[in-house]
Amino acid sequence: MAEIRALTGLNSIAFISTITVSGIVYGAMKSDRPEFHLQNLEKTLLPAVNIVGFDSKAAYVCGRLRADLEKTDIPLYLAYLEIASIAIAGDFTLVTGNTRHFNRVEGLRVESWLVS
Repeated sequence: MAEIRALTGLNSIAFISTITVSGIVYGAMKSDRPEFHLQNLEKTLLPAVNIVGFDSKAAYVCGRLRADLEKTDIPLYLAYLEIASIAIAGDFTLVTGNTRHFNRVEGLRVESWLVS
């Protein structure tokens, strides 16, 4: 979580989607230490970011993206599409370590902050 604390010192505003929060909770609940991970989520990550929901604008974007990707036979997990749609609808740049999947989404700005 030190990385999250360092990121909060940047001059930009960080956002996290409700879809991502759901994924983090799911991973925490499957772990050997769910309480520890949930506490980190609630005490460290969530206070440091703004939470963005999947609204009707994102839903329209998601429906279009899903149909377009199915036509090209390169489907993407629905959760990834929902996250991408939230970013597109909100005019955000998506920061992820999973650029391979998200780079398939037309109109999505993607960055990785992972050091290789």
